[in-house]
Amino acid sequence: MSKQKSTGELAGNFGITVQHLNRLVDAGIIPKKGRNLFDADESIQAYVKHREEEVRKEYDKGARTLFDFEEEKATKMHYDAIRSKVKADIESGQSHEATAITELMGQSIAATRARILSIPNSTAATVADLSDAEACRKVLSEACREAAEQLADYDPSAIVGKARKDLLKESEPEPEPDAVKK
Repeated sequence: MSKQKSTGELAGNFGITVQHLNRLVDAGIIPKKGRNLFDADESIQAYVKHREEEVRKEYDKGARTLFDFEEEKATKMHYDAIRSKVKADIESGQSHEATAITELMGQSIAATRARILSIPNSTAATVADLSDAEACRKVLSEACREAAEQLADYDPSAIVGKARKDLLKESEPEPEPDAVKK
């Protein structure tokens, strides 16, 4: 027995609005089984037939071309070649993935933030003993400079290492699921 669908469910399945579905019903294209009810199998078959006829009419008018397998195959090969080049560039360290850079910068910024926030605690004792404003400024400036230098600790090899690990994970075959024991 086929499943019954409401107008909203069927329209959602087809990717069209309820109003469009109602126009198709009014035109006799989609059969209705009752108030707000449709037979799913029958409706799907009718909608597919309707779409095939629309595409055929557009093709006959010259507004649309049929699928060209060779053209699609060439496009896929082109994008596969680009993907392989990008992968090789990442493996060789000539390029970095945005996610790896974002992760590394996030870690670096978090560490620098922590370092900056610790400046008052780490310099309080030293500054408390100083009576000269210039000496206090030098102590605080040095602490700030050290914290800022932490941002300059960019290590491209860390990104390359992470990218290689990620690529190796990508290329590993999925493990076979364990056989069900009887």
